[in-house]
Amino acid sequence: MEPGKEIPSQQKKTLIAVSVTMAIMSIGMGFIAPILPKLAQSLGASSTMVGIIISTRGVSRLLTDLPTGRLADRKGRRWLVVGAPGLVIAGAVASALATSVWQLFVFRVVQAAGTAIMHTMAYIMLADVTLASQRGRILSIYQVIVLPAAAVGPYLGGLLSERFGLRAPFFGMAVIGAIACLWAYLRIPESRAATIQEIKPSPTGGHRPSGGTSALLLNTNFLLVSLLALSIFFSLSGGRDTLVPLLGYNTLLLGEAQVGLAFSLTEGLVLAIVYLGGRMADRLGRKAV
Repeated sequence: MEPGKEIPSQQKKTLIAVSVTMAIMSIGMGFIAPILPKLAQSLGASSTMVGIIISTRGVSRLLTDLPTGRLADRKGRRWLVVGAPGLVIAGAVASALATSVWQLFVFRVVQAAGTAIMHTMAYIMLADVTLASQRGRILSIYQVIVLPAAAVGPYLGGLLSERFGLRAPFFGMAVIGAIACLWAYLRIPESRAATIQEIKPSPTGGHRPSGGTSALLLNTNFLLVSLLALSIFFSLSGGRDTLVPLLGYNTLLLGEAQVGLAFSLTEGLVLAIVYLGGRMADRLGRKAV
């Protein structure tokens, strides 16, 4: 399919099902974004320990991404998408009941592992049903569906915290996780057998070999893109997710809803440009954009 043409119905079904699942999950994940640093401090965490607890999201992705991809290839996609919210629910409820900093850290690892698996599986399933030439458009549509939920979540979490206490958003996240699990079970199809590949001939004839993981790790383009992603996540975890809430609470004396609104506005700005960026990437090329 050429960029700009109508998306086939089966692709659209998978795109919407996966996107709505992640949108639901994003609301729950947003609930705790502005609250987690304050809860950690209430349990006696230093600013350094708050940063460590925030970093569990990245650590969990590091530990789960490769095993998740291998399991998805061997056993299928759907069971991982349906099962991952279970980890989110367990981790969120346990975090809400934590009585020490280290308990919060361990339970956050469990919860973050579930969200990491969900993120990985969403991109795998969307890659299954799209060609490379349309991937920018498909992923931008996915972001347009998910980002409004990600934007509203932090503000709602702040309101929940102000009304019912710091632990309420974690229970709210568990409820949202259960809804996402039910939606995924009812709506998301298995996509492994439907995988679409866009095979290009090599300069010497035939098809390009995949080369496996070792060849990928020696690919300069892959390493540079990974470095770019590293810098983005470093600034998110180190700056926005850790320092912004602490600055808001400790220096500016803001309430939970106000800090949540700051997170929501950030996601709203991303939403304003992401679809345009995806369309431009398909038309002009990834590197130019």
